Amino acid sequence: MAFVLGALKSALVGTDTAPYEVVNKHKENYEERLYPPMKWVTTQLKGTSRSAIQKTMFHTLFDFINGKNETGKKMDMTTPVTMLYRLCPEEEGKSEEDEKKEETGNEEGNKKGENEEHGKKDKEGKDEKAKQWEFTMGFYIPPNFQESPPKPSAENVSILENPEMRIVSRTFGGYVKDEEWLKEAEEFKKVLQDKGEQKVDLTHYYTVGYDPPFKPFGRRNEIWFIKKEADEHSVKKEEEEVKEEKKEEENKKEDSKEEETKESEKSEEAKAE
Repeated sequence: MAFVLGALKSALVGTDTAPYEVVNKHKENYEERLYPPMKWVTTQLKGTSRSAIQKTMFHTLFDFINGKNETGKKMDMTTPVTMLYRLCPEEEGKSEEDEKKEETGNEEGNKKGENEEHGKKDKEGKDEKAKQWEFTMGFYIPPNFQESPPKPSAENVSILENPEMRIVSRTFGGYVKDEEWLKEAEEFKKVLQDKGEQKVDLTHYYTVGYDPPFKPFGRRNEIWFIKKEADEHSVKKEEEEVKEEKKEEENKKEDSKEEETKESEKSEEAKAE
């Protein structure tokens, strides 16, 4: 562990960050970005809790960039570190009725003493069956290896070539625990729903970190949702809306300048009198 932290400290000096373009900023405290096609190294595990597996996943990817690959080449650490949260297929297919049946079954089982433990307890002390997630952690591959990254030597490590990707992102600070990631994602999801975002896939999301664990202040964390591929009409409409917003801002600035000029002229006239 000490070796990894030491390597991180030296590697994170002048770290490369995955490039992107900010397409639009929204007053609801989120922005839309466009990421060009790029390669990531990823690993995947299933579980009910991020905290239980994230160290294992991080070490797996860190080993890859530290030379555990077919060529033995070492790569610099990059940012961000992403974690894709996707419900396992068996969870995605469940209806509200199925979940109610499960809850009823759990309650009956507890009464009979057949099951002493059914996952976590909620605030009221009721049994809550933990959902199964498919977690995928990713490191952005450094620019000098983007064209031809070394092949992983571990079976559970893959090179992912992402196409151009449009996302919506919300940024916040601090150290973040598993339940706080979930809370932030749910809050952002509600903002997007209230906003009426039609082209955003809300079925899964990314938690995104830019800082090492030893950085106490100014931490940068993000939640990403993927924006679905829009049709040509939607793209044009969106571009027009962005142009209109910029035009309104420019008009406001011009109006403000005119007001300042008028006030200045009045002041000069008053002095002359």
